[in-house]
Amino acid sequence: MKRILSVLAVFGLALAMVGCATPQEETTTYVAESNGVTMELTYYHTGDNVTKQTANNKIPYTSIGVTNAEDAKAILDPVAVQYQNVAGIKHSVEYTDTEVIETLEIDYATLDYDKAKTIPGITMDENAKNGVSLEKSEKLLLSQGYTKVTE
Repeated sequence: MKRILSVLAVFGLALAMVGCATPQEETTTYVAESNGVTMELTYYHTGDNVTKQTANNKIPYTSIGVTNAEDAKAILDPVAVQYQNVAGIKHSVEYTDTEVIETLEIDYATLDYDKAKTIPGITMDENAKNGVSLEKSEKLLLSQGYTKVTE
């Protein structure tokens, strides 16, 4: 009888631990190419709830009508400034010999939504403060020509 009770106790403890376990954060990545620009978006999420998003974009100088880093900076630096000093956003731009590499990270837990929605290129619906849905984001991205990366 003691053996049965101890087995049941262990089984019950295991069930309780599984029931209390928090879901693991996953990543889902989408890619697209347009006019030579390569875009990669990665969503960090638990279920449908997106917690963070990253974007890695490679922009050839020819796609913005310039031939060198100096001319690209003249066009892109005024845009990049808008991303600075916004809580929840990290943005960087690297100029190489042939392209611009743009990196953007949005942490939805710390994001200043009011400031972020004023930045050109950041699209959010009015309910974003209540959480960003991976499902809705995926529908939008697929309609814009992105492809979901499967591993």
